[in-house]
Amino acid sequence: MRLFLAFTPSKETTGQLLDLQRRLNHLCPRIKWTPSESLHLTLLFLGAVEEKLIPQLTELLQESGQDNPCASFRLDRLFLIPSLKNPHVLAIAAEEITRPTLSNLRQMLREKLEKAGINPAPNKPPHLTLGRFPELNETEKQKLKQNLDLITETISVIQFPIWTNPSFHLIKTTLAPQGAIHIKLNTFPLSAKI
Repeated sequence: MRLFLAFTPSKETTGQLLDLQRRLNHLCPRIKWTPSESLHLTLLFLGAVEEKLIPQLTELLQESGQDNPCASFRLDRLFLIPSLKNPHVLAIAAEEITRPTLSNLRQMLREKLEKAGINPAPNKPPHLTLGRFPELNETEKQKLKQNLDLITETISVIQFPIWTNPSFHLIKTTLAPQGAIHIKLNTFPLSAKI
């Protein structure tokens, strides 16, 4: 099964993200916006994990949460994954507020997962997927490139609140014709200490 670790946004942040999607709709050719119930900030993408490893993974994540304080961050800047030349995802990066908590958590999780035989995907920054592009033709890529300044300006006027998460989630993702389907498998509290 395909798994990832993530934080979920507050209702206030979700509302701001949905508003941002509406504002950007005319600037992003053929984008399929992430629905509100699927919005999340990806901490680490684990990829395909054998079902027999889930109990070991759950124990490892439980211990990791207890060893790390709550993470505070703010959604910061837009970027395209993998690149402007070949855009598949419009995402927002997270800026750490309580440095270096988020970085420490990611690094510690990565090391523990690798020791357990689970190799997370290459190090993309923590990000929230706003929407996904289908395969764009050259004209659509040019339009997106021309709109990039307007897209960046649109997000710069939004003041996202500081996002403090007392827990993170293990989420199963299934790719379906209508989009990705996410199922929360477990929640892991973070330590209250900062």
